[in-house]
Amino acid sequence: MRTSKQSSATNTDPRWERLQALLFTVRPGQAVTAQVLAAESGLDTETVQIVLAGLTRATLFRVSSDATYVRQRVQIDRLEPQR
Repeated sequence: MRTSKQSSATNTDPRWERLQALLFTVRPGQAVTAQVLAAESGLDTETVQIVLAGLTRATLFRVSSDATYVRQRVQIDRLEPQR
């Protein structure tokens, strides 16, 4: 018997997997557009824009004036040890 977690893992939409793989290849300083990512992943542009907006809020991307998303370097000001 499969759990819901196992079922969702085996039924993952390949378009989401392609988008994830594409996003993993974007390096700091590299620019992408929602339209290009949508075309390459198979997802619609609006969905990709929502994902990029979330990644922008998480400071992994910034939006430039020409509506491209530029990958940011992860900034860690200070690491505190786990107690």
